Parts: sequence; C-alpha cells; structure tokens
Amino acid sequence: MPGENLTEGDKKMKLLSKAMGRPFFSAFFNSSFLIAVLILVSSCGGGGSPNNQGGNQTTPTPSATPTADPLLAAQMSFKEKVWPSLQNNRCEYCHNFDTEHTSFYTTPGTGHPDKTGAPATCTGCHNAALLGFSSPPASNDWQPAPDIDKWNKSSNPNDIRAHIILRGPDLYKHILGESAPLVAWAFFNGPNVGPGAGQIHAGKVPIVAGSNQEFPSGQIPDSDLLNWNTFKANVEQWMCLEAKIPGATSLGLPPTVVCP
Repeated sequence: MPGENLTEGDKKMKLLSKAMGRPFFSAFFNSSFLIAVLILVSSCGGGGSPNNQGGNQTTPTPSATPTADPLLAAQMSFKEKVWPSLQNNRCEYCHNFDTEHTSFYTTPGTGHPDKTGAPATCTGCHNAALLGFSSPPASNDWQPAPDIDKWNKSSNPNDIRAHIILRGPDLYKHILGESAPLVAWAFFNGPNVGPGAGQIHAGKVPIVAGSNQEFPSGQIPDSDLLNWNTFKANVEQWMCLEAKIPGATSLGLPPTVVCP
C-alpha cells in the first residue's frame, strides 16, 4: 500500500507470497505455526494426564484386596477356614434336623425320635452318662438347633456367616466354649475329652436296637471326627478379622485371645 514502510525482509515475504499464491502460503504459515505451538505445549507438560504431570508417572491405586477390605477378609476367612468344618454331617444333623433326622437314623416308620420324657428333652437317649454332659445348665442340653439357627451344608457360606454372627457375644461360647460342648462333641481331641464323668465323650451316640443308625457301634470313628485344635485356631482367626470391621458387634472373643 502507498506510504507503508517495509523492511527488506517484509518485501521479500511479500514477493514470495505473490509468487507462490496467497492461499498456499497462508495455509503453510498457519500449519507451521500450529506445529510450533504443539511442540511448545508438549515440552511444558501440557499434554500429559493428571497422573503424569511433568512426565512423572503415578502408580494407579490398586483395587481392594482381602487384607485391605476388612469385610472381605472376614468373609474369605470364614469361607476357607471355618465353613468346611461346619459342613460336617454332625453339624448338619442338628442345624438341619427337620430334614436329616429321617436319613441318619431311621426306626421303621418313625425316623429319629422326637424329644422324650417329661419334661421332653433329648437326654432320654443322649444322657450325661453316655455323652459326658447334659443339664443342668440348660444350655448344655442335647437339642436340635432352634428355628432361628437352622441351615444346611449346601447353603451359601456368606449367608451363613451373616446369619450366625447375629448370635453376637454368645457365638464364641456356642462354637468353642467348654461349658456348652454341643459342638465339641464332634471332635476327637477337644477340651476335656475323656472317659470320666462330666467329660466330653467325643462322637459317642446311643445304640438303639433295630434302628438303621449311621454308627451302629455307638462311636463315631476317630478317622471321621475333626481336629479340635485346628478348628479352634481357625475360628479365633476368623473372629479376629470380624472384630476389625468398623462397627462390628462382639462375638464373645475372650481377652485371652490376642489378635494380630
């Protein structure tokens, strides 16, 4: 334009633009400028993700693991350590008595008898002389599981865990307590096992003539019984994990058990 003051460089650029055609030069110039901007932004770290600013890569947060999630840890401990023992037939006989009593003991036309005597109890057959424990106290009476505690060995272990922890502080005593030895009867090397009066006679059952009982000899073989020491350690380990769940209800774990 008239009167414009152009430097020698401006004059050359103007001539070049006319020679190559203005649209081509404009596109070339704009592309070059865009590339330069992108290079500059990348070199400053602007193209990185929020976890990779300045080229410093951040390790992703790992997903929850059994040890990191207290609830999952307790569920897995119960399923892997405790539940296999609770699936034993002798747990099934009491906790699923309504169904099982017709198969593990059958007197023609009757199945396993109901409670006998006055007042009606199970100790007419499962008496103290035979088993080594009975009433009093009433909690030691041989009995099928109450309605609120019925389940079977095919149940979902997570459902059973959620169910039995509702017993709260009474649970430890029921499973491991020597003063309530219904569970200990299923083990051959449990607490106070022996021939003496008042001691748990593990695996001892009444002999009833003419019945199709599972153990006609009146004694469950040692090879079919369970290991009390292993079971007790597994239950205590599981209960320690339950105690780590925020807001968990006490399951009666005694202070003598030191949790890790």
